[in-house]
Amino acid sequence: MKTVILCGGRGTRLQPLTNQIPKPLIPLQGQPILQHLVSSYIRKGFREFVLCIGYRGEMIQEFFCQTPLDAAFEFSQAGERASMLARLHQAQDLMGDRAFIAYGDTLIDVNLPAMLADHQASGAKITITTAKVKSPFGLVTADGDRWVSSFKEKPLQVYYVGHMLLERSVLEHLDPELLRLPDGEGLVQLFGQLIAQRQLRMYAYPGPQITFNTPQELDQAERDFVAFFHPAGGTGLSLARKKVLVTGGSGFIGSHLCRRLVEAGAEVSVLVKYYSVIDNIRIVGFWEHITPIEADLRNPDSLRQIQRLQPDIIFHLAAYNHVGDSFLQVSEAMECNAKGTANLFESYEDYQRLIYISTSEVYGLQASVPFQEQATPFPLSPYAVGKYAGELYARMKHHSVHKPVVVLRPFNAYGPYQSPRAVIAELIIKCLRGEDIITTAGRQTREFNFVENLVDGFILAATCPEAVGEVINLGCGVETSIRDLVHRIHTLTDSQSQLRVGELPDRPGEIWRMCADNQKAQQLLGWSPQVDLDQGLQLTIEWFRRYLAQFSDLKSPLRALSHRASWV
Repeated sequence: MKTVILCGGRGTRLQPLTNQIPKPLIPLQGQPILQHLVSSYIRKGFREFVLCIGYRGEMIQEFFCQTPLDAAFEFSQAGERASMLARLHQAQDLMGDRAFIAYGDTLIDVNLPAMLADHQASGAKITITTAKVKSPFGLVTADGDRWVSSFKEKPLQVYYVGHMLLERSVLEHLDPELLRLPDGEGLVQLFGQLIAQRQLRMYAYPGPQITFNTPQELDQAERDFVAFFHPAGGTGLSLARKKVLVTGGSGFIGSHLCRRLVEAGAEVSVLVKYYSVIDNIRIVGFWEHITPIEADLRNPDSLRQIQRLQPDIIFHLAAYNHVGDSFLQVSEAMECNAKGTANLFESYEDYQRLIYISTSEVYGLQASVPFQEQATPFPLSPYAVGKYAGELYARMKHHSVHKPVVVLRPFNAYGPYQSPRAVIAELIIKCLRGEDIITTAGRQTREFNFVENLVDGFILAATCPEAVGEVINLGCGVETSIRDLVHRIHTLTDSQSQLRVGELPDRPGEIWRMCADNQKAQQLLGWSPQVDLDQGLQLTIEWFRRYLAQFSDLKSPLRALSHRASWV
């Protein structure tokens, strides 16, 4: 589904600043407010945008053509003086059956999938996002001489925050007279018509809003920005213009993290085994905007390059990461996960923050569920033993020599770009191809986390001062049986695959329940998952549909590159 962003106004009250640039390109913390808005939608899985431009629209168009964002952009130019409603009417052919509508100079953090589900269930023509008016004591009105004319004690009032979900059919049958009304008036009259028809719905938004119309409000927006993204205690670090090193940055989770860091304005370096875009396909979309560093954690000599880089922040994700195969590759698993981590820590020590990405697998055998951080780990695979050894080394560096280290234990991840060896990716691909699904009885439960939810936690751990020295679970805390997962994916893909659940025996030493206690992440970081399982599965399935179309179609540009005739 597309998002239409209104970004064509002049921003007259911000002159002379807006004499040079359009208001949506005014920077907050080093990036245009419009880019922050777009990035917030991308993080929630919405990657198609229609930008309704006007005043200095060519600058906005050029900016998004040159900025590396994992998204598609279309532009609609209705002229500098067009009203909001006229801009939407002009863009209707680009927006699909329904679209989110946002203002390019306003930041809010709405739960978009939840709002979409509510809108679809209601059958409304438009759902507007609203917030409560802050009035702790009472609402006062007064005349021109400041004599109070009314007072209401703690009235329950809400206001429109400049965000809505709209059915395109509203624009198709619009009264042309509304388009000619001054800016804002046409929208007010349209809302009035929908209210009379009981077709205008409200979606309550409890969070903050950042916008500005004057230089003074811009100063306040700069101060509010940190609290907007880090509600649980603020941040001591901003990622903009920071030197950030990511080990394992070309992997599944690491590539999502690197993309977010680039969007945040960080100077991103990625530790890779081979300095070649062909060998790091997940980060091809922003390869020109990172610095690849060819190195191997098992080779301390290769890590000397980090001294020259002098990163401010390090995310350590690189690992031997296959649980089952680690029983066959014990030496490699231990060399990478334990010794490789120690090599990294000893290669460079002048960082402002190092985030060690551990794993929920370190818990292993536990007497109670959900798993809490204070539980004693009992890892049950060479992979998990190696990761726990790396975790202990990280914690030792904090407690012994006071290094600013954070340990995160993410639970099962899924999402776009995941390897088909992972259970959700494997099930989706088989269902889309119509192949038989053969499993155990599927009684064991796991929790599954959309990858962008986990990256939210990574970013918070890198910037929240209270996170230093802590071990923190990152997980949704919702158990799902493998049997239920199979049936969900089968239904969501509308698959013709035959389900053969129960034909495989249970694995020896199976962990029957695995689930996170995430209270610490909520309280310390202000983190909570924004995309639930069904929403995340739908986003992931659509990505794999596109992936298979490119990978399986013999006539696709991707497959054509492998034909000898294309390079002989």
